[in-house]
Amino acid sequence: MTEDDIAAGLAGRLTSAALGYQIAWVNMSETLTAPFLTFQVVRAGRQNPLISSQGTISRGYAQINAVIKENSPTGDRKATQMADEIIAVFPPRTKIAIPGGSIEIGDTDLGVGFQSGTHWVQPVRVNYRAFPRN
Repeated sequence: MTEDDIAAGLAGRLTSAALGYQIAWVNMSETLTAPFLTFQVVRAGRQNPLISSQGTISRGYAQINAVIKENSPTGDRKATQMADEIIAVFPPRTKIAIPGGSIEIGDTDLGVGFQSGTHWVQPVRVNYRAFPRN
């Protein structure tokens, strides 16, 4: 189980949900037209295998942002609706199989929306822990 396996597992879950939005992946230079999602995995740490009998446990979160055009006639409701769709893809305690282990989804947090240039952004944080296969 590698960090790349974890990122690919989370990204695969989002992609396979087929929400109908384009996704801006990390280090992508293509300009997308709103509404769209952004996706990034943030690694928070690894638990030493000497401490855990389960081997190295990786933890972190997927930062997924719902992005809409500013001054939308529906206000921020579209971004909030998109955030709810994202949250539904990652219910707590869901397990995602990856090479060499599995990812367990933790709580999902809805952040405070904010303006970014000509867009409104609604952040969603999907917490996870990844366990090696025993």
